[in-house]
Amino acid sequence: MAGQGEVTKMSNYFEGRLFREHIVCKSGLRLSIQASERHYSIPKKQNAFSYYACEVAVIGQKRVKALDKYIGHKQDYCNMLGGFCYSSISANTIMKVIVKNGGVSEGELPPLKFERNK
Repeated sequence: MAGQGEVTKMSNYFEGRLFREHIVCKSGLRLSIQASERHYSIPKKQNAFSYYACEVAVIGQKRVKALDKYIGHKQDYCNMLGGFCYSSISANTIMKVIVKNGGVSEGELPPLKFERNK
């Protein structure tokens, strides 16, 4: 397990909690997309079959226009990474952002469930 305040690619632990690896889009956009009972996700459950919405952190100072309509807040780990954290972003919106930024070149997404006609 990584030490207090460290984020490592190998263990994906931060302050004792397991996190999915950040995704990197082909445009260079870095996102941390997390879902569990400790994140702003729907359902708010660890290891759910799929998630309608996830907590999304934009890593670095770059803002994402598609996320501006969502409530943003900073959490301790986002302060360290210089990013913005948004709560309960729909799976459809997450995929729109990823596609607009050229797709995923590396990283890990939680299992997503998409709503129709959105």
